Amino acid sequence: MADALFWMDGFEASDAVESFNSLQPLSRHLNDQDFWAVVGSYEGEWEVVRFANVEKSDRLEGGQDQSHNKDGIWKSKLNQDQYREYVEEIRSEIRNGWVYQVNACRLLENEGRIDLRNLFHRIQRSHPAPAAAYFKSDRWEVASASPETFFRVDSNGGAREITASPIKGTSRDGKFQEKDSAENVMIVDSFI
Repeated sequence: MADALFWMDGFEASDAVESFNSLQPLSRHLNDQDFWAVVGSYEGEWEVVRFANVEKSDRLEGGQDQSHNKDGIWKSKLNQDQYREYVEEIRSEIRNGWVYQVNACRLLENEGRIDLRNLFHRIQRSHPAPAAAYFKSDRWEVASASPETFFRVDSNGGAREITASPIKGTSRDGKFQEKDSAENVMIVDSFI
C-alpha cells in the first residue's frame, strides 16, 4: 500500500493500510476503531483510504521551507465574460426550478512550482478555517480551507453519531428568510 497522509481538526492520520477508488468499502460493517479519509472530485472520482495511525497534532508537520515555493501567476480558467455567463446560467436554472442553490466554482491554474503543503500552511496562518484539511496520496493532493463541516461520524458508546453542521440554511437570530428555508430543505433532503 502506498503511503497517504491526512490532517484535519488537530489530528494527523498516517500509515495507510487500504485504498479504494470507489465508495464500496464504506457500505460494509466498519470497525469503529478504524479511521477513513474519503476524497471525491466534482467529476465523481473517489479515493477512500483507511489509516492505521491517528495522532493528535495541532498542526500539519512539514511544508515550511518557502524556498521551494515559486508561486508564479494564478490564472482563472474563465475570463470575466465567461464568468458572467456562468452566473447568468445558474440564475436561469434557479428560476426554472432545476436547483435550489449552486456551488459556483471556477478553476485556478498556476504554472509555477507550488508546494501544496506550504500553501496550506500559509492559508491556515492567514485564514484559519474550522474544517480545513490536507490530504496527500500517490493519486491526489488536496488542501481545503472549508469553513464548514458537512457531516462527521463519531462512535459514542457503541452507537454511531452523525453530526451535520453545514453553514447553509443557518441563522444567527433564529429568523429564516425564504433563501435560508430553501437551503435547510436542500440539506435535509441530501441526508434522506
